[in-house]
Amino acid sequence: MWTRCGSSWLWFLTFLSHRVLAGELVDGYMGGHVLLPCVGGPSNTTPPTVRWLFEGNRKVYSVIKGADDLHNQDPQFKGRTSAFPAEYNKGNFSLLLTNLSSTDAGQYSCYIIKANIQRDVTLQVKAKPTTDIMTPGDSDSTDDRTPKTPLLLLSLLGSVFPNLYR
Repeated sequence: MWTRCGSSWLWFLTFLSHRVLAGELVDGYMGGHVLLPCVGGPSNTTPPTVRWLFEGNRKVYSVIKGADDLHNQDPQFKGRTSAFPAEYNKGNFSLLLTNLSSTDAGQYSCYIIKANIQRDVTLQVKAKPTTDIMTPGDSDSTDDRTPKTPLLLLSLLGSVFPNLYR
């Protein structure tokens, strides 16, 4: 019994040491922009090193020792990515991807190196929703075309976007 319990603890400790967070699904629209979330614990000890990869090996964005590094960025993403350096000390390494196209759909992975955290995000890119013109008195409470935004994304946007326009 001790061996069984000991191996369970060993598995649990191994799991904690590799803190891989569950993947998240994010919807974006052709020509629009999307925020790919990546939040880990704040680091007070050393400047962070973070890597964003697309489909496992294509370099999207890097933060090396606290500074943005776009060397060797995959050409598909050049000029279309930005992060929020003012948020790095809070553990927020979310990535803004602009001018979305269908080739952007797929799995993105954010690796926070020192914290040993991997955050997977699957991006779905959809056609732009059409907008119907409603006249006064029209009511369409069953309209499901409006994208649903997770509460986490709303909280990230509240702390991130004010810094974009400074």
